[in-house]
Amino acid sequence: MPTDAGINVPESLMKNLDWYIANQQELSAKYNGKILLIVDQALVQVFDDMGEAYTKALESYAPGTFTLQPCSPDADSYTLMLYSPVYTVIACPPQARAIASACGLHNSIQRKISPPYK
Repeated sequence: MPTDAGINVPESLMKNLDWYIANQQELSAKYNGKILLIVDQALVQVFDDMGEAYTKALESYAPGTFTLQPCSPDADSYTLMLYSPVYTVIACPPQARAIASACGLHNSIQRKISPPYK
């Protein structure tokens, strides 16, 4: 997965994303529309709601050590990556605002997004 050279994303999170992409078709056939909690390139839990997923993930994992991945068969499902604990936005298409807002990250995103994603 290509990354922006100016963004320092932990390798473990990039591996989680690569794992999701490699398994996306199989996962989306079973969990389409759900939120996946991925840790160390393994599916840990599945949720209906991003806010609940984030809250539950923090009960067991430190920020920055897990991936919450919206599941769908489309590439749009991985065009947003929020890196915790500082909530760095790597890419944020307009349709991703609802996901970030559900996690209480709306204000962070507003400060970090530059055009064309306003």
